[in-house]
Amino acid sequence: MSTPQIAKTNAHLDALALALRALTLRIDALDSRVSDLEATSTHSTIPHTEIPDIPLTLTPAQITTLRTLTPAQITALRHSQLQPTRPKRR
Repeated sequence: MSTPQIAKTNAHLDALALALRALTLRIDALDSRVSDLEATSTHSTIPHTEIPDIPLTLTPAQITTLRTLTPAQITALRHSQLQPTRPKRR
């Protein structure tokens, strides 16, 4: 793979990692809200207005990249989101 292709793939993976992080935050917020509702009520519906609105926009190229990831790569991306980020070298 050439250097421009590697850079492009890395950019796609970075964007996918951010999208995955946004989804994780949204899921965590919803899970927390459901837990709160279950603790205080016998009827746990979440009004649409209480669902956090975290924008998630992927380009067609990012979607294509996402579709080509293997389960192992997806797991690696998830685990990378749990680790503190380090500044990239220039």
